[in-house]
Amino acid sequence: MSRIVWLLCALILAAAAPAGAKPFQRLVLAPGCYVLAPGGTYDVSAYCLDESTPAPAPGTVLASAPESLGQTVIKIGNAAASLQTALKRGTISLEGLGGADYFHIRVRNLTADKIEICVTSPTVLLGDDGYPTTDLKKLYPLLAPMMKEAGGAAPASGNQELETHLKIQKQIWEAMANLKAAADRNGADGLLFGQTAGQAASRDCVGPPNTVVLCPER
Repeated sequence: MSRIVWLLCALILAAAAPAGAKPFQRLVLAPGCYVLAPGGTYDVSAYCLDESTPAPAPGTVLASAPESLGQTVIKIGNAAASLQTALKRGTISLEGLGGADYFHIRVRNLTADKIEICVTSPTVLLGDDGYPTTDLKKLYPLLAPMMKEAGGAAPASGNQELETHLKIQKQIWEAMANLKAAADRNGADGLLFGQTAGQAASRDCVGPPNTVVLCPER
């Protein structure tokens, strides 16, 4: 129970940042298949990828699902499309639930048809195409083994399901922290939001503002 309380507090603190803070969490959907009625919604199990970044507030739209970071198929009748294609076509929308529910993302069917959504492998969700993915490409091979116990959409009663979710969440955050530490040691690929890679302009290894400068001589 103490582990549950600790992780819940961590999630609440992450979501407690000012509403205007940007960017918000990058997320990953757990594998599973769901059916959405015309105009209906379904809350799909999801995990946070950035421990210290605020969760997307209720109703916040997640507009990007890089096809190199997971596979989710959207089916309408005999037609099928990737999640990214469905988002661009306006077939569905994905909305944050932070503050009300830290464990799910709301999928909204924007059509007059029944839709089936199958998350066939862990699928990363971003606010838009501008979010960084370099670190996630390194994390991604670790996600499937960690999330093998995950899945389902509706929260169940009792502590077992919650314990499982928080156990996986903790593993994801630990893996992210390890990747960041390794990047910091190597002096490369440790790019944060809003930063771009720069090359040293002088012997003192000073680069442009808001850059990560690589110093080969050090």
